[in-house]
Amino acid sequence: MEGILTKMNREDIKPDSEYMKLVGSLLYAALVTRPDIAFAVQSLGKHLQAGSTEHSIAAKRVLRYLKGTREVGLKYTGKSTGSFTLVGYADADYAGDKDNRRSTSGYTFTLSHGDNIATIDWRAKQQDVVALSSAESELISACSATQTAVYIRQLLMDLGFKQDEPTVIMEDNQACIAMSNNQIIQKRTKHYRCSISFCSFGISCRCIRDESYGSYLKSASYGINCCGSYIMIRSTSGGDANIRMT
Repeated sequence: MEGILTKMNREDIKPDSEYMKLVGSLLYAALVTRPDIAFAVQSLGKHLQAGSTEHSIAAKRVLRYLKGTREVGLKYTGKSTGSFTLVGYADADYAGDKDNRRSTSGYTFTLSHGDNIATIDWRAKQQDVVALSSAESELISACSATQTAVYIRQLLMDLGFKQDEPTVIMEDNQACIAMSNNQIIQKRTKHYRCSISFCSFGISCRCIRDESYGSYLKSASYGINCCGSYIMIRSTSGGDANIRMT
């Protein structure tokens, strides 16, 4: 998937085509075991009803990547005991869809105990509205991550692993962090005031805490990086693995 798929140069194909079956198979892996292909698969899924040869080539490229990285995956040992720390990473691909200019939200959540770090939840989804700035697209993504953080914290508490400290959600957009922490509402941000207020509420009730992180540590890239990019995979298998999707 060298570049961005669009609807501009496409050839109509039948609904029961090989392309649809292939993307359906990739979707299972993206949702259950391979967060590193989440963005690629959601991008392919937008063209199920009217794909082209270009889209089929892109889907097969993801297959080749999976074939070359069979040893990569999530690993849960079940050996850790005691307290666990929940950390989230949020990011957005501003105006990444060249057809409708919508952004894509991506987030990843990890659960850690000492040196053991396990990815437990992730998502890549096109936003429902057209963001007018990178800060807005990042805020929408952070809001989605905050909703998930509240749910996971409640689940962990029900299982006996209450989070005593606010869950850190890593963000790389300073404007987004400033709006969340200070609930800055200006004339040009009124149309997404609810998202700002929800993130601010999560911070005020000590459910979350927004922090900045270096671009080279973007675990949220599970959600927003496409084929051809370097991504960081962290799991309980030990250490980090740098993988190039080719």
